Amino acid sequence: NVVLQHPEQLVLVRGRHDKLTQVFHNLIENAILYGRRDSDVWVSMKPDPGKANMINIRVRDSGEGIAPKHLSRLTERFYRVDKGRSRSKGGTGLGLSIVKHILIQHGGELRVESTLGVGSTFVVVLPLAGAGKEN
Repeated sequence: NVVLQHPEQLVLVRGRHDKLTQVFHNLIENAILYGRRDSDVWVSMKPDPGKANMINIRVRDSGEGIAPKHLSRLTERFYRVDKGRSRSKGGTGLGLSIVKHILIQHGGELRVESTLGVGSTFVVVLPLAGAGKEN
């Protein structure tokens, strides 16, 4: 199951529908693929506490988590945390690199929070519709 938690009022972001769809498809697919069997994937959104006119959209799984030593390399092209596990689950090692690139093109960023044995949260930071490019 994918569980969506959202504010009562609609939030509009600035960006290309096809590219942002690709971002969330990749992140949710990864959360399902690497999450624990029969566990939910949570998607939530709230204003970014550090940047005005930005929204944080969080995709959280309950998988194995990612060791701190791998976090800084996750968005490198072809980088895989566990080559053996990744090979058995498929993929090219390009998904997170593509996600990061799309978000940068949209004036946003990708953040990662992870705890071994608990799971990972990928935070998409995007400008709200009407926000200036200086944000």
